Amino acid sequence: MKSLEDNKRYNFLAEKALDEVLAEIRLGTVNDFRMTIRGAQRAWHSDNTKISGRAKELLNRGYYIMRISSKGHLPSDVWNIVTEDTWRKDSHCAVYPEELLRIPILATCPENGIVLDPFSGTGTTVSAAIKLGRRGVGIELSPEYFKISQQRIQPTLPL
Repeated sequence: MKSLEDNKRYNFLAEKALDEVLAEIRLGTVNDFRMTIRGAQRAWHSDNTKISGRAKELLNRGYYIMRISSKGHLPSDVWNIVTEDTWRKDSHCAVYPEELLRIPILATCPENGIVLDPFSGTGTTVSAAIKLGRRGVGIELSPEYFKISQQRIQPTLPL
């Protein structure tokens, strides 16, 4: 069990870290931040301390701060994306908008990296990957959907 002195030290360090990130916001070097306190909020990461530095910080310090620069941000829990099924006419039963792929592709695939879609359908994922500066590989068994995906992807290919 932690002593009163340990709790005072923890509170002092957490307040100091919070003051530092607020100063960074005032300077414009940080746009936003998330401070996670052990037992108070859900974590934004794995709780496995072998693979997550934030999990180690949370265990050792009792908090961590994620700084978000002007070059990027954390997606919110709710994404406002307009469905495409009212205007897409390519006859595929699992229609989804390319916008749905933007955040996952940008977050997980480096520029010029390769996105693999093993069930490519009409090529939505490959098309989105190309538009986001990635390469895409789609695998599709249906000749009908393969033809639709070729027609869809062709205009997005770089010259």
